[in-house]
Amino acid sequence: MQLRLTPVALVLLFTACASDRLTGVAAESAARQYQARLVAPSDEPLFFLNGKEITAEVARNLAPASIASIEVVKGAAATTLYGERGSRGVILITSKATSGDAAR
Repeated sequence: MQLRLTPVALVLLFTACASDRLTGVAAESAARQYQARLVAPSDEPLFFLNGKEITAEVARNLAPASIASIEVVKGAAATTLYGERGSRGVILITSKATSGDAAR
């Protein structure tokens, strides 16, 4: 797996290594932790279309005319139903045509 770090992160890691605070495996571990924070889940809710999970991008590209209903589940209800992944809320979308592609 190749790590992609910003120039600032590289400078911080190099500085830490140069000052003997991080060496070898510790530097790689720090880089992976930094990367994990960069690719951590966003603040966007979970999206479902006709019961199947979709990405926020797919949800944004749905044709408004193809949507029959939208239900928002938030708070404790979302966390109870969907676990930690639902803690940011859940958007349940039902399309008018439940078979086929509802995207534009």
